[in-house]
Amino acid sequence: MADEQLTVFNRIMRDVRETLAEKRVTSVSPDGSVNVVVDGNGDVVNIELARGVVRRVPPGELGESIRDTLNAAKGEAGRRGSRLIYRAIDADPEFTLFEVAEEAVA
Repeated sequence: MADEQLTVFNRIMRDVRETLAEKRVTSVSPDGSVNVVVDGNGDVVNIELARGVVRRVPPGELGESIRDTLNAAKGEAGRRGSRLIYRAIDADPEFTLFEVAEEAVA
């Protein structure tokens, strides 16, 4: 039974990864100078800098802004991904491993 459940779980996760690769999460820095887009897996799709920001903002400050904005986008992608995983597992009638585990503990 566990092998069958592992197969089902792997199918669910493959489908989730494919779905997440198509999703986009955007984060904008508080001052609007940095715009980061990641896919649902947290991989960077695009980073845009406002016109003139490289000349206006000191390099260290700009680097921190890019890092913080990227981390915000990745964090949101992770939260959305977790919700999607939980929903996909919960919605799949073939995945009963949690029920099997509960029966074993009872």
